[in-house]
Amino acid sequence: MVGIMNNSQELKNLLLKKQELFLEVERITNEIFSAPIDLINSLLESRGKTIEQVILIDDKIKPFTEGNEPLRSVLNCTCDMSNISGEQKELLEEALRIKATANRVLKNEDSIRLRIENERDSMLKTIENLNHSSSTVAKSYMRSVETGIPLRDTNKKKKI
Repeated sequence: MVGIMNNSQELKNLLLKKQELFLEVERITNEIFSAPIDLINSLLESRGKTIEQVILIDDKIKPFTEGNEPLRSVLNCTCDMSNISGEQKELLEEALRIKATANRVLKNEDSIRLRIENERDSMLKTIENLNHSSSTVAKSYMRSVETGIPLRDTNKKKKI
């Protein structure tokens, strides 16, 4: 009986840790929406590392569910909720909290992708404009050299 209780407590601790990690992923995800563009890359890296930690927690949870279909259905939130009580109910509640947090994060994925794409497009447009204006200046200079006509200095004031 002690082994089962220790396993149950260890599983609860793993689920709590997983929930904390998903809350951190959610916090970082929300921060990406308002962060300056130069911070987005580091936020995405931090978010990725946190998700890797979630995967490690899942790997630790997996042995608890191997050969235990009722527990697996509780943790996957696919069980008949009317037939559970006690520890299974606590595990289900924690699994539901985790799933809700994960769903909120997933719901924002398209918005994050859209923000990154918009920032990328804006940067590309700026680069194209800079390249175009540089090209125009270079062509003007080239024409003046070829024709021997000096460039007009727009900084000089006309003398009256």
